[in-house]
Amino acid sequence: MARTMAKFGEASWRKIERAKKHIYDIDLLRLNVTGSQNYSLIIEQDSNRINWLTLDFDAAALPAPEAALIIGDALHNLRSALDILWHEVIQECSGTPTRYSRFLIEDSRDALEKRLIAAVKDKRISELISELMLDTVKPYPTGNYCLWALDDLNVRDKHKLIIPMLKWVWITGVRFEDDEGNVLDAPILIADRPWRERLSMDFYAKNLTVKDKGPSAPNVFFDQGFPFEGEPVVAALDRIREVVTSTVKSFETFFGFA
Repeated sequence: MARTMAKFGEASWRKIERAKKHIYDIDLLRLNVTGSQNYSLIIEQDSNRINWLTLDFDAAALPAPEAALIIGDALHNLRSALDILWHEVIQECSGTPTRYSRFLIEDSRDALEKRLIAAVKDKRISELISELMLDTVKPYPTGNYCLWALDDLNVRDKHKLIIPMLKWVWITGVRFEDDEGNVLDAPILIADRPWRERLSMDFYAKNLTVKDKGPSAPNVFFDQGFPFEGEPVVAALDRIREVVTSTVKSFETFFGFA
């Protein structure tokens, strides 16, 4: 096998580390909107003296375009880590990579197998690499969803920014004050969207105002229609990063560079 001049996998590891930094930056954006200034709490009493609490969010609290750009950067670096790896795999198999050589990710096992058969026939990869891809790496939706999702999201990002959704997961430390100056602790509020809910009978007929809105813990999620729909962006990208990491390690082990 013809070894490359640089250490096998070194460039891929650099790409993974860069993606890790981008994922961290997304989390920093999320944490920067933690607090009480980005949402409102209002208490209203109806004609039956039942108190209702209305929660609303500032949709502009998260700099969504910036978050989308960072998400795209993370995806690009993770996909690039695989593409660079594939170039090195071809070289280790004594093949010649081209400008079109990309790490194979398909929509089904059958489609992947056809691409691998063609690559073996053209002497770009070996039969053993084909088996490793089919039986271990499995870069198709039912085999390795994270790798397939990475490819799908990376393609989408080339045509349209992936704008995440900002949701407040929980709010603690909310306190009410009645017209006699008594301070009452409210339960932990859990919400992923604006809502209006009736307060418990413990607060019945009390003339209340919100004394302290308390801190919040917002999070960012993939929107509907995307892979990882409704899942936290940082957690999903970390899962992808871990799978890309294990993929690089698999090839390092196969070629004896681990």
